[in-house]
Amino acid sequence: MLAMVRAHIRGIVLLALALVGADAVRAEVAGEGAPVAFWRTGWAWTAYTGVLNDPDKADTHNLMIFADYPSFIRREKLYAFSAQKRLGGYRDWVDWEADATLAYHSGSVDYAEGAVLGGFRWLKFPWDRWLDTSLAYFIGASYASKVAAFENVPAHSGRHSSHWLPALKMELEFRLPQESPWSVVFGYHHRSGAWGALADRGTISDFACVGLKLRR
Repeated sequence: MLAMVRAHIRGIVLLALALVGADAVRAEVAGEGAPVAFWRTGWAWTAYTGVLNDPDKADTHNLMIFADYPSFIRREKLYAFSAQKRLGGYRDWVDWEADATLAYHSGSVDYAEGAVLGGFRWLKFPWDRWLDTSLAYFIGASYASKVAAFENVPAHSGRHSSHWLPALKMELEFRLPQESPWSVVFGYHHRSGAWGALADRGTISDFACVGLKLRR
């Protein structure tokens, strides 16, 4: 019995080695070489800036975040840097990503913000052969070193913002299809009480943003 078990184990090991060897040969023939370590690929860094939309006109997932921008010079400003890592994906249609963002707010009050988010990036658009496009959507948590009054809509009576709030980012990326590592991004940077679930319903800030992304 013991000899039979050893024979089976030996057979399984030999089969596994044969399969690994076959994969290595296929990779060498295809020019793939050795696999690249997970943490060495799939990184992107984005520097972006934005201006605060009027909270009375802003609403999440509403293009009114881009309204009334002739007066943008007087707006609250945002300067941010984010690092994103691809965690996986489905074919060449969608990627799953993690995002860490540091931001500096300047205006009526100066303060710092940090956020950790996760989400997906949709990669397939019919015009990609002319202008490579992707759309990313992230949700997570944000911490602000100061509580800004503009996060509360004046039309609402509640002023119960918080250092910790839910965060949301949306990003539209455009890149020329010559495999350039640089791209232009448009999007918004959002903190709110999640429709009253985790803070007062009037607690909201939406920054319409533009920036540059570098992929490695």
